[in-house]
Amino acid sequence: MGLWRTTISQDCKTSRPHRDAVQPVSHRSHIRWSAFFRELGKRRVVQVALAYAGVSWLLIQVADTAVDAFDLPLWLLKLAFVILFLGFPIIIILTWVFDLGPRGLTASSEPRNLVTDSTDTQGTGTLCLLCAEIVGYEAVKASHSGEAENLLNYTYASIRPLLANCEGEFVKTLGDSIISTFRSPEQALSCALQVQHKLQHSGDLSIRISLHYGDCVRDGNLVAGDSVNECLHLGAVAEPGGIVVSESFRSQLDKNDPRSAGADWRQVSSEAPGTPSGFTLDPAAVRHAGECLVTAHPPPVPPATSHLPRRAKLLTSLALVLFLTGGFYFYKDYFSELINFEEVPSLAILPFANVTGDASLAYLSDGLTDELINLTSRIPSLRVASRTSTYALQGKSYNAEELGERLGVDFFLEGSVRKDRDRMRVLVRLFDIEKNNAIWSQTYDLSLEEFFRTREEIARKTLAHLQIPSGEVPSRLLADTPTRDPKAMEIFLKGQEILRKPATMESLAQAEQRFQDALLMDANFLEAEAGLCEVYLARYQITASDTRFKTAESQCQRIETRASNAIDGLLSLTEFYLEASRYERARHYAEQALQNDRYNARARMLLGELQSLQNRPQEALQNFSEARSLDPGHWETHYYLGRHYYRTGDYQLALDSFRKAVQLEPDSANPYTNLGAVLLSTYDFAGAAAAFDKAVAIAPTRGGYSNSGAMHYYLGNYDKAVNLYLEALQLAPDDARLWGNLADAYFRIPGKTRQAQGAYAKAIERARKSMLLKAPDVEELTSLSWYLLRAGDATEAAQILDRAIAQAPQDPDVLIQQGMMYLEKQQTRLALESFNQAIDNGYSYELLSVLPDIPEPVRANFRQ
Repeated sequence: MGLWRTTISQDCKTSRPHRDAVQPVSHRSHIRWSAFFRELGKRRVVQVALAYAGVSWLLIQVADTAVDAFDLPLWLLKLAFVILFLGFPIIIILTWVFDLGPRGLTASSEPRNLVTDSTDTQGTGTLCLLCAEIVGYEAVKASHSGEAENLLNYTYASIRPLLANCEGEFVKTLGDSIISTFRSPEQALSCALQVQHKLQHSGDLSIRISLHYGDCVRDGNLVAGDSVNECLHLGAVAEPGGIVVSESFRSQLDKNDPRSAGADWRQVSSEAPGTPSGFTLDPAAVRHAGECLVTAHPPPVPPATSHLPRRAKLLTSLALVLFLTGGFYFYKDYFSELINFEEVPSLAILPFANVTGDASLAYLSDGLTDELINLTSRIPSLRVASRTSTYALQGKSYNAEELGERLGVDFFLEGSVRKDRDRMRVLVRLFDIEKNNAIWSQTYDLSLEEFFRTREEIARKTLAHLQIPSGEVPSRLLADTPTRDPKAMEIFLKGQEILRKPATMESLAQAEQRFQDALLMDANFLEAEAGLCEVYLARYQITASDTRFKTAESQCQRIETRASNAIDGLLSLTEFYLEASRYERARHYAEQALQNDRYNARARMLLGELQSLQNRPQEALQNFSEARSLDPGHWETHYYLGRHYYRTGDYQLALDSFRKAVQLEPDSANPYTNLGAVLLSTYDFAGAAAAFDKAVAIAPTRGGYSNSGAMHYYLGNYDKAVNLYLEALQLAPDDARLWGNLADAYFRIPGKTRQAQGAYAKAIERARKSMLLKAPDVEELTSLSWYLLRAGDATEAAQILDRAIAQAPQDPDVLIQQGMMYLEKQQTRLALESFNQAIDNGYSYELLSVLPDIPEPVRANFRQ
């Protein structure tokens, strides 16, 4: 229904590299600057340095403009410059150390031969050559040209790390051969053995290796001459998996290491013109020698998993130490503030007691409480508990320790208000919970007009006793007043008092009248305008009326250009745009509210709700958790966190959160409603019914009736479900989902087909009207597709479903509706695939199994 939503030795023990036998060719060694600069270019160090400099310049310009435009502190610009300056050596070192390639971020090989013989770079010199020929390459190339290139690339990738380990240099590929150079025959032979050992064990590639020692013409990395051709031709006499060496190579090898003469060399020759004679090792001898070599000296780990070179570790660590030390030295005070983020003072302003004896005057004490909360919450280095969490304690008795634990604060401010004719007596007391004593108290005797101005003095003295630096208390924040008309302020406070109670149509009408009266006295009273925005949005949420939505939209947009510093206005706008699914606007106002008050738990909750709706669960969880930490006594912080856990399928955590919300606010229907939803998802139908019944008893709303109706629908009590949906429609006749649910219930009752089709028609009509007012979300699209399908319009149902699939192709509700479409076309196999995919993506198997719209043979094949 619509609800579903080294060298050779005969003795392995003596097999070891003899690099001490390698002698320099001759001549004086010097730094190969050309190779060094080529290495810089290969690793893109110069490009990265230039790009970093350009981006840094741009960022400094942007930061400079922002500091001027938004009157930000100058130290932000200095901090940006220091971070970018100290970051430069880190970026250069990381660029030298790492390569970014198809295999991701990998450690670069150490640069080779930056200090070497001068004849190595250009001119004529004697080198050791290694040619690796791929066996069967030509056949592969003739049949599958693409595979030939892959084979060549794979061979090069297998050889490259072993070349680096033996200090070899890759020269080029030539047809089916890979050519490399070495400075000594020991290094070349060691590399050949390691390569063959590796490939023989992999079993998916076979190569012949030829080794030659002779004169070559060299220009940088390029090598040419007859020696290259002789090495290539020599490979023809080697067996697949074997190694062949020229006489010159064997002679040089024996000269450097006489022990190699004892190896199993077999002389070979070729009748092919230009092919030199040589000595070969068959694959078995190669395998034996390779095992001895690898046992004594394992080959290097490939670059993708290699460890950073020790030099790179030291350089990177040094750069990081310099960065942290420099940043801390220049901005130790700023970093100290960040480190001690959780150590900022925290304050709860408890509801001031109305000791007048007249309940109708409670708005005075509550109004003073609200204004003090609004003022102190604007101080960046002070965390203030929310209004909701403190008002939950009104009329209850708690000792200081219990208050500190429940609200998570260090201090609390309490007081009382007494009115005697036109005079007001206000008593205030600031209490240190850790010391368990009052640190400041004072009594004020005021006129009514003075009463509304005394909030500034109380706030300033409170901040002073909390040792908040005076430089962090801008005069304009405390001097701002919502209105200079005391009577308008008095009436506004009465409206605010009404809004704190559970919302009903009657209470909202009363609050609306208060705010309208306050605006008649002061047309620029922004907080009263924001109060109307909240009232109209609450009405829409109760009725789902299109007209109510337009009214709320019109009123909320009236305050957009004026709400930059009004927290309540910013939060009202955030909530409205969340309801309207205009997420960018909602994010803008939530972030603006946090700029004004970074410890505002409600702003964190709304931002988390936005991120949860945008399927950004980690960011959402961070904001919800922070909101709960900021205001643990506020039931809504637990409520919103529970809704997030419910969406992500963490039902036990959701239950814990909703039960905590119920404990903190037992007279609100919302926690019970969501508690019932989680219990339903855990298949505790009796528990869910009890929770929904409790919610309806507290507030008989369309949501309460609809949830109860859903329970009876799942239980098969369709007549009861119809009655409950009809009750809900009395409160919200424009709610498309209610009409759709009513139609679903009628559809299951024999003889009620006409009523079902009429209800589906109304659901379709109202869903289309709602989609004209605001961008439809995935749930609304899938619901409309379902109504259209039931009404017999499968074509438009498919079109609407395509829009939902485009938004969220893996959403479980979308997949279920897709399955319903397949069932309608009698494509049972495709329908079952969609239902199982929905289960894989988090939809409840048990809940899906009780939907009467899915045939039993299909349900029997669900994945559990």
